Amino acid sequence: MTQTIICFDNILNDDAVTVTASSTKDGYYVENLYDFLSYDRWESDEMTVPTITVSGTDLTADYFSIVYHNVGGVVCNVYIDSVLTDTFTPEDGAPILRLLVDEPGDTPLTFDEFQIEFETLEDVRVSLLYVGELLLTERPCKYIGHNPINLSKKTKVSPVNAMNGQTLGGRVLYTGASNTYEIENLSPDWVRGDDFQAFMDHVETVRPYLIAWRQVDYPLEIGFGWTYEPLKPQNQRTNGMMNVNWAFEAVVDSNIEQIGDYEVS
Repeated sequence: MTQTIICFDNILNDDAVTVTASSTKDGYYVENLYDFLSYDRWESDEMTVPTITVSGTDLTADYFSIVYHNVGGVVCNVYIDSVLTDTFTPEDGAPILRLLVDEPGDTPLTFDEFQIEFETLEDVRVSLLYVGELLLTERPCKYIGHNPINLSKKTKVSPVNAMNGQTLGGRVLYTGASNTYEIENLSPDWVRGDDFQAFMDHVETVRPYLIAWRQVDYPLEIGFGWTYEPLKPQNQRTNGMMNVNWAFEAVVDSNIEQIGDYEVS
């Protein structure tokens, strides 16, 4: 599977869905998990095993993602309707993307409760939680010339110089990452279909989303960020095939100290 995975759908923003946590530290509320902002967070409190629970009626999802956290090296357990369905250990504080189905594109699960449990008595910190239906692109992202997001850091610096021209260093104004995604040979029906149109609409809200350009080959190369210009698919061939490319501005890291021990491969 080489297609790109895009995650923007999140059932936590549905008014009919309830999000609760086993405990909450004052000032770090559970509502922060679905406010689209990566700089604030939910944080657990008390010496109990931290859990986050998402509940409703006939919810559908095929993925979940945790955007920035401190559970690198901590065992995480996922329960769907009280049944353990997944256990994993994050390597570091980078975004986590896990499937709730066997393969991307499989029929999403229908359930009433999603719960994630963190096997630690330390305070857990999570910036955002996404649970929803992913978008699997019809074709892979263009490989040649692509800059993986974690290798595409950028810094904006205001240089400081002495009157005689000597450098005095500089003041860092911004650190982040940016790259471009390009997908070719898309069928006209797919480009004009509801799923891709929903993503185009989401981009226009300037709300963030996650993107994994080759999840199987590079599972840690997941970007979380924004696109500031509307997507503009264009005709590529006379048979109606199309291509699309767009710029992506991403958060580099969360600077959250990890609880557990982990090794970065």
